[in-house]
Amino acid sequence: MPVNSDDIPHILKDVKDSGCFGRSQRQMKLFEYLLDHSRADNEVRPSQYSIALDVIGRPESFDAATDSIVRVEMHRLRANLEIYNNSESKYIITVPPASFHVSVLQRKKGLSGAWAKNSKLIMAAGVTSIAVISLGFASISSPRLPSNDSCAKDRPNLNVSYIGAPSNSRDYIESLLRSTLSEYSGFNLLEAGQSCEKGAAPSFDIKMTLLEENGRLSLSLNVLDADHSKIVESHHAAGMIADARPGTALYLKIAEIGNLIALPSGTLAREAYRHDWGSADYKRSYGCLISMYDSFAGELDSEFENVHSCLEKSVRSGSA
Repeated sequence: MPVNSDDIPHILKDVKDSGCFGRSQRQMKLFEYLLDHSRADNEVRPSQYSIALDVIGRPESFDAATDSIVRVEMHRLRANLEIYNNSESKYIITVPPASFHVSVLQRKKGLSGAWAKNSKLIMAAGVTSIAVISLGFASISSPRLPSNDSCAKDRPNLNVSYIGAPSNSRDYIESLLRSTLSEYSGFNLLEAGQSCEKGAAPSFDIKMTLLEENGRLSLSLNVLDADHSKIVESHHAAGMIADARPGTALYLKIAEIGNLIALPSGTLAREAYRHDWGSADYKRSYGCLISMYDSFAGELDSEFENVHSCLEKSVRSGSA
C-alpha cells in the first residue's frame, strides 16, 4: 500500500533506532530514497539506473547488465528489513522481489510470530545486540539440541566439553551455549569428545567449568586451539543459580558470551582463518565471510562490492 507522507519521519526514526542497518549510510540512504518514492503522491518510480546514480553515485554510463551493485544493495536491504521486522518494531516493512516499492504496515501489539523462523538472519547481517539475541533463546528448554556428527572442511569445527560434576544447571547452560553457537555462527558444532583428522577445517575446544555453592553459580569458559597449547579467548559469568533463567541479568550475560564466541567476525573466527586448512579454496571463502561482516559493522560501503565479488568467486568455484 502507498506510504503516507506524514508517516515517513516516524518510519525513518523507528528504522534508524532499530539499528538494523548497522553503520551503513548507503543502506539508510537507499531506504529513504525508496520510501520517498513510495509515497501515494509521488508518481516517479525508481529504476536500477536512477538508484545507481542518485544513491550509489555511479556515473551516467552505468549499465545494470554489467554492474550488479544495485541488485547487491537491494538484496542487502531486504535482509536488513527482515531483521527489523523480527524485532519489536512499530511497522512491518517489505520490498517485494523485483520491485522498488516499499510497503509499510502498522504492527499490531506484540512480537512478530515469525521470529523463531527467521532468527538465523540476525547474525547474517551482523546484529549483535544482547536484547535481540535473548529473544532468540526464549524457547530454549533444558534438553540438549542435536549437533553435527562429522567434521567440516568448509568451516571451523567447534567442540564443547565440560569439566566438573553433572548437574541440571550444567545441562541447561550447555544447551544455551550450544544453541547460540549452532544457530548464530559459521562453526560446525561437534559432539563432545569428537576430534577431527587432518584435512578438515581448523578445530577448537570450549572448556566449560561450572561451580555451584550456596545457591551461587560461577561459569568459566576457555576457548582452546586444536593443540590445546593456546587459549584463544576466555569468558566468565557469575550470579545466583535461580537467576540463570530467561530475562535475568545472568541469563543475558551467558547469552552474550555465546554470542561473542559465535561472531563470524570475532576473535575465534579470525583465529580459525589464520590456521592451516585442508583446502585453500575453503579458507579463502571463509575469509570472504569475515570481510562481509566487517563491511556491515563499519563504514565500509565502498569495500562491499569487493567482498561481494569475493563471495561470487567462491560460489562459482564450489567452495562456498
